[in-house]
This record gives sequence, C-alpha cells and structure tokens, in this order.
Amino acid sequence: MMTDRVTAEERGPDLQEPGSLEDLYVRTVPGAVRLASLLLGDPELARDIAQEAFLRVAGRFRHLRVPDAFEAYLRRTVINMCTSHHRRSRVEREYLARHRPVTRRWSRQTLASAIGFEPRSAP
Repeated sequence: MMTDRVTAEERGPDLQEPGSLEDLYVRTVPGAVRLASLLLGDPELARDIAQEAFLRVAGRFRHLRVPDAFEAYLRRTVINMCTSHHRRSRVEREYLARHRPVTRRWSRQTLASAIGFEPRSAP
C-alpha cells in the first residue's frame, strides 16, 4: 500500500524552519548578484535586483512546480528583472531625447546686450 507522504528531500527546504531561509539566501544570492552585475554593469543595482528576485521567488516557494529548482527559478527571475530594467531605461532615454528642451549657446555679446550691459570703452 502506497502512502501519500512526501519526504523532506522531495519537498525541498522548509522556509518556516529557523535559519533555513537565511541559509538559502546565503547559498543562492551571491550567484544572483554576479549574474545581475554581468547583465547590468552596476554592482549596486545588481544587489538590489538580486535581493528583490530572491524575495519574489521565496514568497512563491510553496507554489514552485519543482522546489529543488529554487536556484533556476531565481536565475530566471533575475534575468527577467534585468531585461525589464533595460527596457524601462531605454523607454526613459527615448522619451527624454524627444522631450528635452532645446538649449542654445549664447555669445558673450548677445548675453551682455540681453541684460543691458554695455562694456566700458577703453580710454
């Protein structure tokens, strides 16, 4: 007779167990930071994205199809978040390029006449 019991190894780490979430974080986030840093070129932003990705995946841990694949889910989440960041940055740059005010370079003489300044004539 088969039982429906799932072993701890099949279930993956228990995130309710003290220290297990911290252990999972210590084991997986440094690799996620390296990946994000390679994709973004900004170590600070990479740390932020890796931490946010960890929180997203850990928050959905019970719903993962394959809990043992936590690192794979984390890597995919980091890649998706980096892609989203690049997309938002590109849209922002394009918007700013279209809506940037026109700047003019004024000559010294034009500026002086605009404010009513008249240079003294040499004696």
